[in-house]
Amino acid sequence: QYRAQWPAVQLNFYQKGATELAAALRDRQIDVAFTCPLRAEGLDLTQNLLESERMVLVVPVSHPSARRQTVSLCSLQDRPLIVASHGLVAHPFENTLNEACRQEGFSPRIVQMCPEYVLALNLVTAGVGLTFVPEYMANIRSDALCSLAVRAQTPLTVELFFVKRAREDSPLIENLKKVAVSAFAKPKGHAQTLALAGSVPQS
Repeated sequence: QYRAQWPAVQLNFYQKGATELAAALRDRQIDVAFTCPLRAEGLDLTQNLLESERMVLVVPVSHPSARRQTVSLCSLQDRPLIVASHGLVAHPFENTLNEACRQEGFSPRIVQMCPEYVLALNLVTAGVGLTFVPEYMANIRSDALCSLAVRAQTPLTVELFFVKRAREDSPLIENLKKVAVSAFAKPKGHAQTLALAGSVPQS
C-alpha cells in the first residue's frame, strides 16, 4: 500500500532481534521498527500498538493432543516448552506465560530459549519440546506440526508495535504509520513478521 501511494520512496527491510532494533533506531541505522515492546529507557522512542495477537500452542502431528482444537494451559504442567526470546533476556511473552502459569498453580518448564519463531518450530519438529507462536504462523509446517488454541485465565497474547524515534516529524514516517495502522485495523488474514524493521530514507 505504501509503495503504491508513494512509489518514489525507497523502502529497505531488515530482520533483527528486538534489542538490535532498539539500538538501530537509536543510531539512526533504521527509521521504523515493527516489533514487540522495546525497552525504551533512555532511547527516546515512541511506540504505538498495532495489534495484540493471540498465541497458539504448536505440537508435532504425532502428539496425543494434535487432533484437538484446544488445550488447557494447566495440562502443560511439566511439559517441555520452547520460548522465542528475539534477543531479549526476558521477552514480554515469557513474562505473560509465567504469570498465566502462576495463576494456574505451576511454573512453566522452559527447556530452551531461541532467537526466533521459525527456529522454535524447527525444534518442535525435532522433538525438543512444544512452543507458542502468534496465530498468523499457525499453518507453517502444517505437514509436521499442529496448532492448538490455549484455554487460560490470562490470555496468551503478544503485542506488535510501530516504533520510531520520539519527535521524529518526517512525513515519510508518518505516512508509513498511517498505512500500518490502517492495515492492522482490517480483518485477520495478514502475515507479518514481528522482528521486521522498515528503513525509510530521509530524502
